[in-house]
Amino acid sequence: MAKKKPKELDVPTENMELMAGYKDDDEQIHKEVEVRELTGLDEEAIAKGDIRSNVGKIVTTLLSGCVMRIGGYTREDLSKTKWEGIFKGMFLGDRDLILLKIRETTYGTEMSFDSRCPSCKTDVKVEFDLEELEIKPLEVDPNRIPFELPKGFRDEEGNTVKVGAMRLPTGFDQEQLDHVARKNPGTANTMLITRCVYELGDLKLSSNTFRSLSSKDREYLVRTLAEHSFGPRFMIDTICDNCGNEFEAGVNPINFI
Repeated sequence: MAKKKPKELDVPTENMELMAGYKDDDEQIHKEVEVRELTGLDEEAIAKGDIRSNVGKIVTTLLSGCVMRIGGYTREDLSKTKWEGIFKGMFLGDRDLILLKIRETTYGTEMSFDSRCPSCKTDVKVEFDLEELEIKPLEVDPNRIPFELPKGFRDEEGNTVKVGAMRLPTGFDQEQLDHVARKNPGTANTMLITRCVYELGDLKLSSNTFRSLSSKDREYLVRTLAEHSFGPRFMIDTICDNCGNEFEAGVNPINFI
């Protein structure tokens, strides 16, 4: 006997609009998303051993559980692997926007987190409203960002190659880079640009290509990705009550849940 799918939970939902959206197999882009509030089932799902230690996997698990519909697609229309694949393939800005909507739908817009004053090292409780977060608009084609390296890569014939193209990072990139970034930032940068740069002249690209780049070129590529990112900027202007220092306090998106 075929196993029945669990009945959907009867919980409040809200609709939202993505910036880049999900492109299906027919090249159609879907931006409207229906999100439900967080439940105990979701808390248990992200607490599993293979999930809880990886920020990217936590976000993917939350999105695939709390999103009821994207465009004309629902979880009932697709396999579990295909449904999760939608969120793994999303650009980080859209993933963060959905995460914020889940937070808002579940807890409202008021939030607080603990930070530390960089001047006097005093612990500071930061309280804010989600509407205070800066939302950076999408101003480029996230699938193709042209670039020109400051120094360039010298090929086997002695020619210097500078011009190429890359895409913004996705949830799958986030999952793959999470553990590496904590252990070795240099290796994480190599992985990031290897995954995101898909064109550099006529070169056949590999991780060794980007290991061979000058530090100036590598920094340029990472910075260019950051400059063209979109979505929520998880920084809040705050003031230390102890010394009066004004500073930006950063919060990990996972702390929103």
